[in-house]
Amino acid sequence: MSGFGRVLWSSRSRKKAVKQISSRSEDTNPTITSDDPTTYERVVPNEETHVSYSLRNGGTVPKIGLKGTWTPVLKWIKLIDTVEFRQFINDIGFDIFARIDDEQADHALTEAIVERWWDSTHTFHLPCGELGITPLDFTMLTGLRIGVGKPLAYDKRFESFELAEEYLPLLNENDIQYGSIKLVHLEQYTCYAYSDEKVDRDMCLRAFMIYAIGHILCPKSNSTVRLRYLASLTSIDDICGYDWGGAAYAYLIRSLDKVCRYGTEPGTKTMSAIWQVLEYWYYSYCQNGMHVHKVPEPNQFPAINNWGPSFRLRASGEGRHILDLARQQLEFRSRASIIWQPWKGYIEHHYVQRAKELTDLRCIVFGAHVHTWYLGERCLRQVTGETLIPCAPPSPADLSLASPATLQWWSENVGVPAASLVRPVSEDQYKAYWGHVSVGMLLPALRRAVNVDYIGPSGLQDDVHISQPVDATLSYTPYPQREREVDAPDTASNWTIPITLQNGQIIHHHIEPVGRESVPQLPISNHMSRVKMKAMLEDVLHANASKDRVISHISNGMYSTSGDVIRAFNDTVGHSSPEDQHTHSQVFETHMTPPGGVYYPQFEPPQTSRRHSSFHGDSGFDGVRSTFQGDSSSNGGWF
Repeated sequence: MSGFGRVLWSSRSRKKAVKQISSRSEDTNPTITSDDPTTYERVVPNEETHVSYSLRNGGTVPKIGLKGTWTPVLKWIKLIDTVEFRQFINDIGFDIFARIDDEQADHALTEAIVERWWDSTHTFHLPCGELGITPLDFTMLTGLRIGVGKPLAYDKRFESFELAEEYLPLLNENDIQYGSIKLVHLEQYTCYAYSDEKVDRDMCLRAFMIYAIGHILCPKSNSTVRLRYLASLTSIDDICGYDWGGAAYAYLIRSLDKVCRYGTEPGTKTMSAIWQVLEYWYYSYCQNGMHVHKVPEPNQFPAINNWGPSFRLRASGEGRHILDLARQQLEFRSRASIIWQPWKGYIEHHYVQRAKELTDLRCIVFGAHVHTWYLGERCLRQVTGETLIPCAPPSPADLSLASPATLQWWSENVGVPAASLVRPVSEDQYKAYWGHVSVGMLLPALRRAVNVDYIGPSGLQDDVHISQPVDATLSYTPYPQREREVDAPDTASNWTIPITLQNGQIIHHHIEPVGRESVPQLPISNHMSRVKMKAMLEDVLHANASKDRVISHISNGMYSTSGDVIRAFNDTVGHSSPEDQHTHSQVFETHMTPPGGVYYPQFEPPQTSRRHSSFHGDSGFDGVRSTFQGDSSSNGGWF
């Protein structure tokens, strides 16, 4: 039986398969050495051609195109309401997929995820470890079955007009360009679903399948579909015998392989596949950046519907469609925060059972003209929850370079148990291993994203942990639990500004509270007019602008040491200029009265003032004095 027809096989055959994986013995028995991670081979070849290389070196990543949509396919399924068509949808394994509650995808999050993919391991590389898209993930999210049926047929002969017209009679010669037809041409076949002639109804079913191939299963970047796929659609009765989910999965992995080497060859700047799965796959494992749920744990199949409109609570403040935010959230994932087994105890279905069997293997997923590795040993923690180190990935990773004999062997033997290609280790051993074989963090220690300043480590609560940048000293401000009553902060010690230096060090600059000697700089009187009050406040705002300018210089890296920062604050913010002090002392006669230990000013401005002589307004301003009367527990200031 070809493809994934056989899973159970003898122990002798299993040992033979393990032996034939590679001629290197360490591939099947990796050496685990916690104190010398350099003994492991790196699994990230040709780093300079990877899409993340520019990002890791302080540059920018070009925008990745995303092509493929399931919306037209779902509309076609809902449009035709006949018993024959419904039965056909069930037979080909699209019955669960048809339940998807469509929702606009987050392109920014998907792009950030794609930047983490490595074609050498077929996994996403996070600073804390690797995650893959398993056959179980794919089936749970989309409802498409994998491993049921034979690989799709793909024949160049069907590019000829004479042969293609036999199966799509509405074609004319001008509709075919470079062996493909436009997807919009196929929409005219929907009316034949209600024909009395079976040949017409079969033509509609055939048109639907190639329409689904071109839109979501194996899409192209130019809204066309290759006529070669007609080789799988010649007989309507045989269509249900093909592995449609396996073809879509293989095409997804192959598209990830190509786009992660952005711009190195034609077709590597756009991801054409069922890319929407990536966003919901991330939600399932990382449980952040997702929509707010109306119910705590929706249990839908397909699981994409867990985040659909039916279960989504519209809430303000949701962070979506921001590429830099998505990159930051991926960077901060830790091994403790990842849900390694999101489908444990989930719904049981015969589609799911078949996907589980394949997830436990290293095998080749066969599509139409695209075949790809699934390396179950690198995703085994997503199955067992254990900390494991896998053997080296197979060579060649690109199966287009594999010999026909190799492909035939894997087709006949289905796969190798992933458990025979790993060894269990401790968390410390895995951390040492992963730190050596992968690329680590992609973002620099300090990052400003366009017009957004992200909250620093000092703003996080004690129960929130992030991965520390290299050579950075992070200090966490202790905050009480949310459910506890928060006491009034100590105003005398709470005025500190966290400042990140160029070397990654974070210092906390203490700002002294306003003292008695600073009060005369705010000349407020019960008898001051509103216009004069406005002019005085403009002076105060001007002083605050000087402080903001210093903070802006710090954010732009103009100061490299803590001494430079402190001197800048003292020179620009901490002291007023002699001219300003002289002006205040000449214009206003100050009288201080300290009632109850709280200092607030009472001023009697002179009748004429060069600064305020051009303003006229009310002779009184009630309530100014009461505005500055605060808690009597403050010591020597308003703050």
